[in-house]
Amino acid sequence: MATNDSDFLRMLHQRTSRRTLLRGAALGGAGLAAAALIGCGDDDEEEAPATPAPSTPAPTAAPATATPEPTPTPDTRRGGVFKYTRTSSLAGAVDPHQSTSTGWFLWQFIGDHAVRRNRNASDVVGELVQDWEVAPDGLSMTMNVRDGAVWQNKAPINGRAVDAEDIVYNFERIAGRYADAEETEIGRYQRRGTVAGMEDVTAVDASTVSVTFDRPRGSFLWGLTDGRNSMVPKEFLSSGGDFNDPVTAVGSGPFIVDEYENEVTVKMSRNPDWWKSPLPLLDGVEFVFLADKTALMAAFTQGSVDFFSGPNRVEQETLDKLGGKGQRFVMPESVLWPHWRFNTKEKPFDDARVRLALQRVPNYKEAGDSYYGNAWRFTGPLASGYGEAYKSEEIAQMPGWNPNTKEADIQEAKQLMSAAGFPNGEFEWKLLLGVPAPTTNWYDSSTRAIDAWKNVWPDMNVELDLPTDIAAFSKRQNSREGWQAVCYTILGQPDAVLELHSQYHSEGSRNYGNFADPTIDGLIDQASMQFDIEERGETIKQVQDLLIQEHMPIIQIYVYLQINYWSERMRGFEEVYGLEGTFEPGQRGRDYLWIAK
Repeated sequence: MATNDSDFLRMLHQRTSRRTLLRGAALGGAGLAAAALIGCGDDDEEEAPATPAPSTPAPTAAPATATPEPTPTPDTRRGGVFKYTRTSSLAGAVDPHQSTSTGWFLWQFIGDHAVRRNRNASDVVGELVQDWEVAPDGLSMTMNVRDGAVWQNKAPINGRAVDAEDIVYNFERIAGRYADAEETEIGRYQRRGTVAGMEDVTAVDASTVSVTFDRPRGSFLWGLTDGRNSMVPKEFLSSGGDFNDPVTAVGSGPFIVDEYENEVTVKMSRNPDWWKSPLPLLDGVEFVFLADKTALMAAFTQGSVDFFSGPNRVEQETLDKLGGKGQRFVMPESVLWPHWRFNTKEKPFDDARVRLALQRVPNYKEAGDSYYGNAWRFTGPLASGYGEAYKSEEIAQMPGWNPNTKEADIQEAKQLMSAAGFPNGEFEWKLLLGVPAPTTNWYDSSTRAIDAWKNVWPDMNVELDLPTDIAAFSKRQNSREGWQAVCYTILGQPDAVLELHSQYHSEGSRNYGNFADPTIDGLIDQASMQFDIEERGETIKQVQDLLIQEHMPIIQIYVYLQINYWSERMRGFEEVYGLEGTFEPGQRGRDYLWIAK
């Protein structure tokens, strides 16, 4: 049985790595802001332990002190096809810059990023952007495109070199600046918050990109590492490419899509021109679509697929009985949070007292234990996997979440609801789920909560609203109107401030519920400018306190620990896990997975 890398647990989200912050601490002022942004690393580098920097002016570029990431051992074998699994459709959800995490399931194998996190998520290293320099005032950055990186050799791109205009196009598209040209509402660009503060981005020449900021932005590079920020060729859409037809998709990554039939198969083969050659080790990847998790369980136990992700308590018990047929890997922390989000423009959810009252009633421990066994944790408005968040044991002592004070919390909930004008819950509402499947944690926790709410407020009429599929759900949620509450799982962004901004800032890219509070906005903006860990953490704590005590626009149900089972033939999966591995095999898995024969 695999064990996890303790480095990840130590380093998880102490943002702008301690090494980088210590380097900057000696610089002061604008130099500190620049140092928090400065980074120069290659794809095969990993950070050495943190060491303070001498008291010298900020350099224009700072090569990372690095040791190599793991390389294949003599026992490593090349070849074979990884049988990956999907139980939901990819239809209408493959655009990397607009989709929820569904699009990532494909692009993690065929695409690359500008930059990514290193193995233990402690620093940023280069991918299609090879290295970068930050001006001393922190207000601009120069990026150099990786020499030798090419797009896959598929028409109409035909293997041309990745250039600066590609990087510019992707940064602008992630930011939502092509919404009008693509006749798409701005809300569909769900990762635009990852490039918050980017004022302008231009191609200086074929291999150089210039980025300017509204103010020093210590989270900019971390935002680019979001697993869903894959790069695409600048002319992909204008030359007839169609994100709804993955066979036309062109990335720069290790695998090329050869065949696609939605809800049947996606077949990918090794890209011989990948800039990281001789990687990947696999010859190919095949998506095996299955009707539901029951079918997935059968396929995994029979050895016809190689991966089972996110099993519930009963499924874990079954899988653990397989012996050597299933290799279990558990992440120690999580930024995966199912939740109930209220549309604060819809009555009665414009009243914080209603939202706070609803939070007090459900039994979160019962919901977590029932569905995930011991593989879940309490969480507040910032997922407990972030270093700056309230920890699970702290949240477990707070009203609503604390199972030992439930009776008193329910009495408080009644008082709050009465003060809002609904002593018996005299209103009706619908809760929109992310997918219609009744086997999800969303369905399980929501039906439990509905029973609890109706028991406390007998006149409340609340029903589940089930979409036809994930694409239909995303369209409704992204409109930010016409629904009262939603429930699904968020995969957190790679930085605590970016996460708070996207979810709770009035301009947040994932603030689907239209929450707005000037004090919250001001604190989040303040945190984005702070590079001292303690000061930044204190500001983040203030945001959490206000959300918990006064607002509650989102009720986090829990975080669940990502549990993955790998077939007995798979090797190298231990190298998958860093923050980018908290959800699926992801960017590192594609590099290092191999098959024992």
